[in-house]
Amino acid sequence: MLLMSSQYKMLLTVTIIVTLSAIATASFDCRRKGQDCKNSGTCNNTGSCICATGYEGYNCRIETAGRAGSNCTSECHHGGVCANNTCICTENYYGSTCSNNREQILCFGDKKAIHINPEGFQGTIYIAGNRNMVNCTFKNVTDVIPTLPQNVTWDEGYAILILDNSSECGSITTRTNDTEVIYERFVNIEYDELIVTTLDERLSAKCAFENSTVRTLYGDVVSAGVTAAQYTNTSITNIYEPVVFKVTNKNQPLSTAPMLIGEELTFSFNIPAETGYASVIVMSLTANDTLDRGKTFPIIDNKCPVKEAASVLTTLERSTDNRTVTVKVKVFKFVGNDKVGFSCTARICKEGDTQCDESTCSGQTTLTGIGRRKREAANEKTIETVVKVTEDPKEAAATGTAPTVNPSEGCKDDSTPETDDSECLMKKEIIVVLAIMAATVVILMIACIVLTCKLLKSGTKVVDVPHSEYQPSVSLPRLTPANF
Repeated sequence: MLLMSSQYKMLLTVTIIVTLSAIATASFDCRRKGQDCKNSGTCNNTGSCICATGYEGYNCRIETAGRAGSNCTSECHHGGVCANNTCICTENYYGSTCSNNREQILCFGDKKAIHINPEGFQGTIYIAGNRNMVNCTFKNVTDVIPTLPQNVTWDEGYAILILDNSSECGSITTRTNDTEVIYERFVNIEYDELIVTTLDERLSAKCAFENSTVRTLYGDVVSAGVTAAQYTNTSITNIYEPVVFKVTNKNQPLSTAPMLIGEELTFSFNIPAETGYASVIVMSLTANDTLDRGKTFPIIDNKCPVKEAASVLTTLERSTDNRTVTVKVKVFKFVGNDKVGFSCTARICKEGDTQCDESTCSGQTTLTGIGRRKREAANEKTIETVVKVTEDPKEAAATGTAPTVNPSEGCKDDSTPETDDSECLMKKEIIVVLAIMAATVVILMIACIVLTCKLLKSGTKVVDVPHSEYQPSVSLPRLTPANF
């Protein structure tokens, strides 16, 4: 560890690593547990709130009419808006004047203090790879403040004080470039105690001993703890005869390979016309950790999407003739278990049977019936399947369930988190330049070969020049042994 003078000790914001394709902002996604749209706003499939008339802001907290004539006692910082005499903050700040960052790090030379305050948080925060280690898990900030070497203004959220070389949580990662030395730790934020999804975050907490603040965005990064074991999927059982039922991944039947977390699993029900039934509807879909007396996670309950499942349920639709239902779920895993089971109950009805009518769900239902197994009615059938899940793209690609990573996209691999988007672009530009140079060399070589061939074919013409017309100015003596 380098000795660091006081002039290098500085406060840096935590660099946030997010799934760019999945969320709309750095620290808010209304599909996450605890992060809801306020004032009757609705959550769309990108994690952004669509506000009702009269409200605005990332989570619809700002009453538009309340901004007129509103007077806050102090200025609202970092883009905060004064409405109804109160500062309403943007998603990355909090406090009465929006002065507090939701993520902060203090650098003390041989140790770091990291503070994280996600909005509406109900999950777990820990040093990556050490979820079950007590001393590697973030605690209530009020319990950590007394242990800090300096006074702070943190009044809510979660924090940890950790040595750079911790015997329990591992050593800090050190990187050096031309202008700075960076000390970095990775932190996992899991928004639900029960499951791990692609909406969870990994933070890169950096102390860079250079007068700059580093903020780097990475794509497609999920929580740590990836298992490299090979998995197999169980087959689907208990097919309900009048219904054609399928579970597919990328329009293909499930294979014996693990699925990559975040991939879509499709459940489809279809009633052939010759069966005599007129409609089908999914009554419930519940995930479980496949363990005896284990954990369950409702996704659809009483025909309606469960609110807490918004992070994994992407599609629930029925055809216009009511004969086909399609449900798509982003594969996830339960904490501490890479196997997830799905139990789906469907009901079929004959013409005039109202039990297959759609329910009025009012957006999304509240969580109900956890642990309750519905009685299988005469016209209902429960289909069960189990899949294994991996967080390692290379493992999934090797088994054929995900596209192999293109070498040009290597910058997206979380095994090299220090690579940023600018470095990726530089690598791609260098490759393009090299390709152009190589093509130019090949063209020049071909041109030279063609010209050489033409010269060889044309030969050399001999012209007889009269002696009187050509008088060489220099004559060379004949070489004979006498010359040597």
